[in-house]
Amino acid sequence: MRAAISWITACALLSAVCPALAGENPQIEIRNARIPARYAAALPATPADMRRWIAGDARYPPFAHVQDHVLDGDERWIARLAAAANKVPAAGQAAWAKIWADAMRFETASRNYCASVRKIVAAPASAQRAALIGIYAGECATDAELDLIVRADTPDSAVIDYYSALKTEFTARKHPYHPRFASATGALILAGDSEARGAAFNLAGHPDPRGRLALRKIHAELKDRKRADEIALAFYESKDPAEKALTAAACKRLAQDPICTSPMSSADVQDIDPPPEPGQVDAAKALIARLAAAGFNKVSAVDPAEAAGGDGGTVLTLAGHAWWFDVETDRFPNYHDSLMRHLAALVAPALDDAVFEETAPRMGDAESVPYRLTVYAGGKRLQAQALNLGDWYDVDAVMNLMNATMKEIGSDIRFIPLPTGDQSLIIVGAPQPAIDRAIRARLIRKGDAKESERAGKEFETEVLKNHDD
Repeated sequence: MRAAISWITACALLSAVCPALAGENPQIEIRNARIPARYAAALPATPADMRRWIAGDARYPPFAHVQDHVLDGDERWIARLAAAANKVPAAGQAAWAKIWADAMRFETASRNYCASVRKIVAAPASAQRAALIGIYAGECATDAELDLIVRADTPDSAVIDYYSALKTEFTARKHPYHPRFASATGALILAGDSEARGAAFNLAGHPDPRGRLALRKIHAELKDRKRADEIALAFYESKDPAEKALTAAACKRLAQDPICTSPMSSADVQDIDPPPEPGQVDAAKALIARLAAAGFNKVSAVDPAEAAGGDGGTVLTLAGHAWWFDVETDRFPNYHDSLMRHLAALVAPALDDAVFEETAPRMGDAESVPYRLTVYAGGKRLQAQALNLGDWYDVDAVMNLMNATMKEIGSDIRFIPLPTGDQSLIIVGAPQPAIDRAIRARLIRKGDAKESERAGKEFETEVLKNHDD
C-alpha cells in the first residue's frame, strides 16, 4: 500500500497558539513509517566499536540519542548499556568505560539519572559502573556516599569530579576529605593532564589541612619547572610561609597569570543564594497551589523554598513541566534532536517510544542550507526543515514539529515558550487546557523564541562594541 502523505501547516494544527509558534517554514511532511532498524541494534561491546560509534557509525543508534536517554535516567537505555558492558572482554573493560565517560564529561544529568544510577554505583565492580559513576560523582553523590566514591574500582577522574562538584555552588563547603582525593589528584598532575591545575586548586582549597600537605608532596615530585609552577599557584591563599614562598617564586616566572595579577580571596566567595524570606516562601506556596489547580499535576512535589522568588516558569521548570535552556548552542551542529528529546521527557510517557533525528548541513555549506528534523512516533514519520541560524536553535521549527507530533498521535499536549528577558527560553509541555487556564489566570504568559535570539545577539554586539572602544 502506498504510504499516506499529507502536508499540514502549524496554524492549521495549532489554532490556539499559532501566533507564538508559527515559524518561517511551517510545512511538515507526514508519512507512514517504522523506526529505523539501527535503533534496535545492540550497543558496542569493544573499545574500538565504542570509538567508531561516537564518531557516527551508522550500525548503532545515534550516540546523542543514547546519551540523552541515559542522562535522563531512562531505565531502558541504561539496561541496554549494561547489556553491552557485560559483553566487553575483561581486557577492554577499563578502556570501554573510559571512552564513554570521556564522551560524557561535560554533560549534565537529570535527577532521574541520579535515582537510576545510584543502585549501579552501589553494586559490585563492573564496566557499566566505571562508565556511569563520573557524572554521578559530580552531580549526584552526597557526603554520606563517600565510601562508594572512594572504592578501589572508582576511576580517579570520578573521585576528582566528586571533590570538584560543590565549587559550582559558590560556597566553601567541600565533601569530606579522603586520601583517595590526594592520590587521584597526584596521578592527574604527574600525568600532565589538562585538568591538573583545577584539581590542584581543589585539593589545596579543601578545609582539611591534609589536602595542602598532600599537594606539597606532589609538588616536590615534579621535575618539570613550568608544571611545578602551575601547581604552586594553588597555594595563593595559604597563610603558611613556605607555601606562600612557593607561590611567590612561581609568580616571578608566571607574572601574567591571573592568579599573580589579581588573585581572588576566599573572602570574595560567598553563597549567592541567601535563604528566602518567609513572604517569598508563602507566595511560592500559593503559586504552586494555583498551578496545580490549573492542571499541572507535578508541581505539588516542588519545594516552596526552592521556588521562592521565582515565577510560574520557575515552578514549572522545577516540577519537570518545562525545560529552561540557552537558545545559543555554542556548537555545530546544533543538535535540535537533543532539544526535542528534552521536551519529550517533559510529557512522559506520551513520547517515550518516539525517536528524534537531526540531519545537519555539511560543514562549509551556505547558511541557506537548512537542517532536516525528523520525528518517528505512532507509526508515522514527521519531517520539517529548520533554519540554519549558525549556533542558534531554530526553536520555532522544533515547537511546530513537536506540536504536530502530539496532534498526530491524538494527544492534547502542546508546547509553548515562556519569556525570560534574555537569550534563554523556557518551553512548557503540558495539556492544552492546563496551559490555557494558566494563561487566563496570568500564572504564565506566552513568549517568543525570536525575542530570546535577538536579546542574545544584541548583548553580543554590545560586548564587542565595548571591547573595541
